[in-house]
Amino acid sequence: MVKDDQDITPDVDHALIGELEDWRRDHTTKDGRPKPWKEVAEWVGIPVSTLTEIRKGTYKGDRAKYLRMIDRSLAEDRERSGRFDVRQTAEIGLTRKIYGVIRAGIRNNSMPVIIGEPGSGKSVHARAFAAERGSVVLIRPDETFNNARGVTHLLCQAIEGLRQVLHKSHPKRLAAIRSYLQKHRNIVVVVDECQQLSAEGLTCLRNLYDNSDPEGRRNTPFVFFGDEGFYRLIVRSRSGERSPIAPQLTRRMYPIFDITKDGADAEGGDVFTVDDLVRILRNDRMRVVTPDGVRWLARLANVRGYGSLGFAIAVVRMAFDISSKETLDVPKLVAALRMAIGPSAMEEIDGATHGALLRKVG
Repeated sequence: MVKDDQDITPDVDHALIGELEDWRRDHTTKDGRPKPWKEVAEWVGIPVSTLTEIRKGTYKGDRAKYLRMIDRSLAEDRERSGRFDVRQTAEIGLTRKIYGVIRAGIRNNSMPVIIGEPGSGKSVHARAFAAERGSVVLIRPDETFNNARGVTHLLCQAIEGLRQVLHKSHPKRLAAIRSYLQKHRNIVVVVDECQQLSAEGLTCLRNLYDNSDPEGRRNTPFVFFGDEGFYRLIVRSRSGERSPIAPQLTRRMYPIFDITKDGADAEGGDVFTVDDLVRILRNDRMRVVTPDGVRWLARLANVRGYGSLGFAIAVVRMAFDISSKETLDVPKLVAALRMAIGPSAMEEIDGATHGALLRKVG
């Protein structure tokens, strides 16, 4: 949380707006869409028109006053839900694994991709990586800023040395970004929620990557954080099917790390994969868990404050004992979890995952 005597620097300003956008995505409507900006403004306690101008960078009034209100609302929400401050990085095996994938992409002059479902920790790790490593530019496309013009707007907004051209034309912003990336060779660009990008926006990023070093030896690293839908688009493109992601871009996208599939964190900071979980279940003669059930258990094993591999296995054993059917699917595992820990703890887990683990079941 920003202290009362702390200045609201451009970097703090940018981080707060990013966190508010993440909060909006985490708190969805009944149909799964991000909460409307009008409701977000009401939650913070400011007029929606003011919030719109603050997001666009056009507000002429006491911007710091409203940013402190945003920061206070976010801090209170973290405290209620038991979430850690995303400006502090959790040193866990999953974090080390994700950082390793990013570093491998930088070494290989490629575009690493981190995949995960809502609530799996994508945005937390994107912010943490940006906070820990210098010269990281973090952007988050949304339905307003997802094409080429949106990409250049977000980059100029995120890069302090380019904010003076933020409100100039798209071609001028694009030229300024190209020049900046060619001169600042230590920059890493992190794109969170990359599934929001249109084909035009993705092409713009590919061109910026190519132009940052036309010889292709040391291009500006671009790191993508996206959902399972984005991964399916990569697969489609690589198989020759029509996809918004052009083959010229997908060839650069490696390594790809799936948080849900490969990143369940166990006690002691070790990373256990879904395959590890399957082997343990088989060793226990429990061959009845469905594939979706195994993936759900991997997510459960990584819930902050509760997650461990032993905890997930205990839930399976409980489900095995109470189930009269041959297969254990996600609803049966949820019922076993409820029986094992009670309704109060279930509500805490639901809050910790923003409903990604429980509310969307059944």
